[in-house]
Amino acid sequence: ATRGLDYPALPTSVSFAAGSATALVSIPIVDDANYEGEESLVLSLMPGLAYLLDPVSSAIARIRDNDLPIISVVASDASAAETVASIAPNPGRFTFTRSGNNASELSVNLAITGTAQAGVDYGSLPATISFAAGLSTAVLNLEVIDDQVYEATESVTLSIVADPAYKLGTQASATVSLADNDLPTIAIERSEEHTSELQSHSDLVCRLLLEKK
Repeated sequence: ATRGLDYPALPTSVSFAAGSATALVSIPIVDDANYEGEESLVLSLMPGLAYLLDPVSSAIARIRDNDLPIISVVASDASAAETVASIAPNPGRFTFTRSGNNASELSVNLAITGTAQAGVDYGSLPATISFAAGLSTAVLNLEVIDDQVYEATESVTLSIVADPAYKLGTQASATVSLADNDLPTIAIERSEEHTSELQSHSDLVCRLLLEKK
């Protein structure tokens, strides 16, 4: 704990009232609105000419925080794409951040939406992301599947789901786009054939079809 931020300045001495064997030192706590986790304050007795120190001459006060970490997410690589085996993969990436104290592990719940389909357009994503103890960021990669199907650019959106263990930041969702690497298939279809006794040949009228599978 930090003096002036977590608690006010404390006196440098304490007086025992006449006839009393105890003295009380109160420690007011400052509600600072910052997520810090549990903090501690050590109060130690100093030598003096009028008394002797007990072998136990210090005590620890622990301050429990009443604030929650704030979780945010951004698409740190928002443009992913299908690639063939001979070309390096082009995955997307989501980066999560948490504010304040990071001493302990924290799990965050996720919701996955978008036009792309898990297991078909990209590898399955977890329903939670965990911050390791000591870290304020966590990264989740979006692995793209080359599905051999011509389709428009698709999207994957990750949203942080509310939970009593944390608060949502102003950026609580992020989207990665998935670009296709396949080409459309062109087909030909006979539309009409004209013949007559006066004609020595047939006129074949055709139209081209653009197939999007």
